[in-house]
Amino acid sequence: RVIAMLPAGNSKLPDGFLARLADAFEALVGGDTPVVPLDRATSESADAGQYQTWLAEQEAKGAYVLIDGSGSEDWGQMVCRNADALLMVARPGQTDPEPNAMEMSAMRWIAEPQRTLLLLRTSADKLISKSSEWIDPRSPKLHHHVALDNDADFSKVARFLTGRAVGVVLAGGGALGCAHLGVIQALRQADVPIDFIGGASAGAAMGGAIARGMSVDETLDQMEAMFIHAKAMKRLTLPIFSLLDPTVFDSELRTRYGTKDIADQPINFFGVSTNLSTNGLHVHRRGPLWECVRASGSLPTILPPFIDKEGNILVDGGVLDNVPVKIMHGLKAGPNVVVSLGDPHEIWRTEALYNDVRGRWSLLRDVIFRRKRKVEFPSIVEIMSRSMVVASRMASKEMLGEQDILVNPPIIPNMQILDWHHGRKLAEMAAEYITEHVLPTSDFTDNFTK
Repeated sequence: RVIAMLPAGNSKLPDGFLARLADAFEALVGGDTPVVPLDRATSESADAGQYQTWLAEQEAKGAYVLIDGSGSEDWGQMVCRNADALLMVARPGQTDPEPNAMEMSAMRWIAEPQRTLLLLRTSADKLISKSSEWIDPRSPKLHHHVALDNDADFSKVARFLTGRAVGVVLAGGGALGCAHLGVIQALRQADVPIDFIGGASAGAAMGGAIARGMSVDETLDQMEAMFIHAKAMKRLTLPIFSLLDPTVFDSELRTRYGTKDIADQPINFFGVSTNLSTNGLHVHRRGPLWECVRASGSLPTILPPFIDKEGNILVDGGVLDNVPVKIMHGLKAGPNVVVSLGDPHEIWRTEALYNDVRGRWSLLRDVIFRRKRKVEFPSIVEIMSRSMVVASRMASKEMLGEQDILVNPPIIPNMQILDWHHGRKLAEMAAEYITEHVLPTSDFTDNFTK
């Protein structure tokens, strides 16, 4: 409830910044909860006893207290020693990122989980870069990009600091992931903010595009360009490292997602992959965005694993956690829209018999002459995709927090994970489903509206 605010490095707090943030808090929490901004100019002369007595009175009222800790060393130390959380405010590109003496002292008193870094820019269209120079020496739990010409960014910060930030968690599922875009479209049309987005496999691909600031239509265009026109997932190779040649896929991802750091995206984002080197989940919060998307979507045997610069061997995040809502819970408080793909109660059976498995010469003849059996044995792609989502579908409801809502948008009948030509229609179906069946429900309105 008591938040100390310090300029980072040799930055200065913009004029009126404290008041704007306090206004965002007040608009969010309503009149029943006091919001008290404390400017150093009006209170720096108070002694420690007076300050602590006043602070105790505010805490007894349940107030949020936002305090400018810049100024004299004595004032800054008194503010930070009595604060619950630390908010460091930086101006990248204008000032030196090296932490100042007051920040160093404050970071000794306030642990990493209670630190937040704000990276300011003058306007929303200004390029974001080199965030890591500010993040690395401060180790905040989260950082946020704030455009000074955008009131919505101040509201976003207020939601995070009051534990009300809205997250969206997206499951893996190949082309079925286009449903995620329909969900996001419906949320945006209903003015539901998306403060943090994360996902596995296709969920990381869709979420990463949105985190970059792309629209739903732009993302659909991008997916069609990669998978339909460039045929990025239809290039067979000698099955030594994988069934598919990743050359075109990698080139498309590098071009379309770019080498920009995840930390430089305007919306908070994470992707997950499975780390075969450490036998655990790998959470991507830093590094080039395209590498995160590539690693998170590395379907075992279908594509080669991605190997990062530390030598970790990374495969599809869906192997361990296809709906990474627990990762989101660890990163932020507040409600989440959790999007799973496909009916969790669906029973997948086939009329094919085990004896229908063909030998290599019979299979080769059928491929050459393009023969199709009346009932096809399940393909390696189908088996791999189904195997990865079994555990997450069984456990998805148990993963949810009290404020989370799980949605299962409808899927086009018989649509497979490589049927990208159905993507746009699927997105439209998902948007309609969310608008008609999710947004009006009491569970949604109670947790995601003011």
